[in-house]
Amino acid sequence: MELLMDLIRQIRNARAEFEVTPGKKIPAIVVGGSKLGMLKAQDRLLTFLGKVDAEQLMLQRSLEEKPRQAVALVALEGVEAYLPLAGLVDLEQEMARLNKSLDAARHEIQRAEEMLANKSFTSKAPAHVVQQQRDRLAAARERYLRLQTRLEALEG
Repeated sequence: MELLMDLIRQIRNARAEFEVTPGKKIPAIVVGGSKLGMLKAQDRLLTFLGKVDAEQLMLQRSLEEKPRQAVALVALEGVEAYLPLAGLVDLEQEMARLNKSLDAARHEIQRAEEMLANKSFTSKAPAHVVQQQRDRLAAARERYLRLQTRLEALEG
């Protein structure tokens, strides 16, 4: 059950990240491996809580080729899910939004790196202020990598 809840949580997080309309049912491809039987037995729960279209839910033991322009999710015990984005979001608009967010994150990284490279700042500022800048830099780098991964998934 923990596996199923993790998978549903990841699907819902992906829906939120890509701003899919809350009530819209989405297609999903789930590669269950040895957990395929359990996933098939719980498919109604997956479709209901994950807002997955029951007619477009594909549960498979393995997958020869990963789908293009799909968000890849990895749940517990190696279960994978792919959410095809074509038709759910305007791909061009989403890529433009992600590029804009990447530019903002890149600017934030550059600004924080410049501040931390400034010896005057690091020696004179209180330790907690310097640590705040380090934390901001780490968060901006993490956000940049996450955005870059999402953009690469959209580009196929």
